[in-house]
Amino acid sequence: MKIPKLLTFLTLIICFTSIQARDINLDSLKQIIAKSQNEEAQFKAAMDLGWYYRTVQLDSAFHYTAFADDITPEEDHIKKAEIYYNFGVLNRYKGSFKKSIDYYQKNLQINQDLNNLNGIAKAHYGLSTAYLENKDMDNALLQSQKSKDIFSAKADTFGMLRAINLIGIILKDVERPLEAETYFLEALSYAKALNNIEEQAHFYGNLGSTYTDLKEYKKAIEHYQKALKIDVEQNNQWGVSAILENLGRVYNKQKNFQEAENVLSQALEIKLKLNHTKDIAALKDKLGYAKGMNGKFQEGVSLLEESKEMAIANNLIDTKILTYAHLAEIYNKHKKYDLAVGCLREERDLLKKSWEANLQETVVELNTKYETIEKEQEIATLNSAKEIAALQLKSAQRTTASLAGIALLFIGLFFWLRNLYKKILVQDKEKEILLKEIHHRVKNNLQFISSLLNLQSQHIDDPTALDALKEGQDRVKSMALIHQNLYQEKNLTGVELKKYFETLISNLFHSYNINDNNVQLHMDVDNLNLDVDSVIPLGLIVNELVSNSLKYAFPNNKNGTINVSLKEEKQMLVLTVSDDGIGFKNEKEILSNNSFGYKLINAFKDQLEADMKIKNENGLSISLLINDYKKVA
Repeated sequence: MKIPKLLTFLTLIICFTSIQARDINLDSLKQIIAKSQNEEAQFKAAMDLGWYYRTVQLDSAFHYTAFADDITPEEDHIKKAEIYYNFGVLNRYKGSFKKSIDYYQKNLQINQDLNNLNGIAKAHYGLSTAYLENKDMDNALLQSQKSKDIFSAKADTFGMLRAINLIGIILKDVERPLEAETYFLEALSYAKALNNIEEQAHFYGNLGSTYTDLKEYKKAIEHYQKALKIDVEQNNQWGVSAILENLGRVYNKQKNFQEAENVLSQALEIKLKLNHTKDIAALKDKLGYAKGMNGKFQEGVSLLEESKEMAIANNLIDTKILTYAHLAEIYNKHKKYDLAVGCLREERDLLKKSWEANLQETVVELNTKYETIEKEQEIATLNSAKEIAALQLKSAQRTTASLAGIALLFIGLFFWLRNLYKKILVQDKEKEILLKEIHHRVKNNLQFISSLLNLQSQHIDDPTALDALKEGQDRVKSMALIHQNLYQEKNLTGVELKKYFETLISNLFHSYNINDNNVQLHMDVDNLNLDVDSVIPLGLIVNELVSNSLKYAFPNNKNGTINVSLKEEKQMLVLTVSDDGIGFKNEKEILSNNSFGYKLINAFKDQLEADMKIKNENGLSISLLINDYKKVA
């Protein structure tokens, strides 16, 4: 591959011809800040410099944006909104995601007060990017959808394509690559219609990343090359380094370590100039891995140790975990087994600490909310008791009073009862919010477990082990989906089965990269609301049965159909999952299956007090007649 040499040549030529022109502009802007008495001109120059340096030198970007903030009076809300937005971007680049969110929310509040729809849409977009990098996928998706809806209502094509692309990024990050691909292709079509070359580069890069996740490495490299060509032509050093890093990731996965070393070395050289700590640490990790696996043991280990030290100094947990995993692999390759085991233990301990910290944070937060609600309920109870005592005293004092006094007493009692009723409503609302928060946190923790399994799978080559991890991920996701449905619905104790099954099975189709043209899904599910304790075993059974059909029923891309039916008949649930695939040789082969999945099915079958019927004709059909289940009104 000759692209690295070509890239170096193009970069040098473009930098030489464009930097001279830009230096004049930068110098003139700096002169305005230093010498001009016109604060309007100073503000514009500082904001332009801050925005330019965001991808070149973050410290300078913060410096100039802070200067613009200092010279802007508090009452100038329009300028303050612009400053807050830029601080949101800069803090996101720095990795300070909570600060970033705070600044975007300040920007959003001002734009809402001004009823500036374009500003509101941009603020939702910015919030989505910050939530995304902070791994809060629910809020990220919610904010990106709000942004898209406003841009769509305004017929703002450029805004729409940015929001559509962002939705694609979020879907990719939650492991829904086929949906993500659809959004990226839509965004790319808008960018081509607008002839916006810079945005096309972004979308080609995102498609490359999606195809990498789908392990379609040839298509990934093809799209990365298209993005790289545009970024080189545009002299976008940030974009060039990002694409080179992603190409290195693909080559590492292909075990083409020489090509990985070539492109990652160039990416690191650029990132060192841009001085982005987080990116430099990640690149040193990838480059060290490529060198170590390419026979350059000492160079590789040195880079990985540098990456580890940077990760420790800057609390980059993910990078630190990956670095230990890569060191273990390199030590193992070079037969330094004691060192490899030590690194694996460090990786395991970090994963455990990360999980425990996440869990502890959740427990503390929920306990605080619970104690707050409990104290407020005690105060409300005491206040109610005092009010009752006061009313009784007044009643005694007024036994001889006139009818007017009695009337006043009844009026007072009416208002007290109304206020008490309002307090009860508020307390019920607080309990509902707390319960929703619990479901939300449980879902987040399950997603965290799924992410850990995904992270671990990236360092395993054994196909059997990979399949086991993947199946574990799908099982965790099926349970996370239940809690997601609960906190999103008004009914906090029941799950709407039809909606749940549709999402669960759709996720499985995406997980196994099933083309809808090859395998059709037919569903016939009664619109029932079941209790959580009934839905969890039911969901896991459906997960196992549908997964088995997807994995085994249609070999060699054979076309076929999967049918899922759930009906309530004679106070009994009848669940049937069938396919028209190759089936089993005989029924004994099914019943004697000792896989973990079939053990799960049998365990949950007993929990639901269900009878199982199997038909092995023209495919496979498994029905469960469920007696123990609880409906929710």
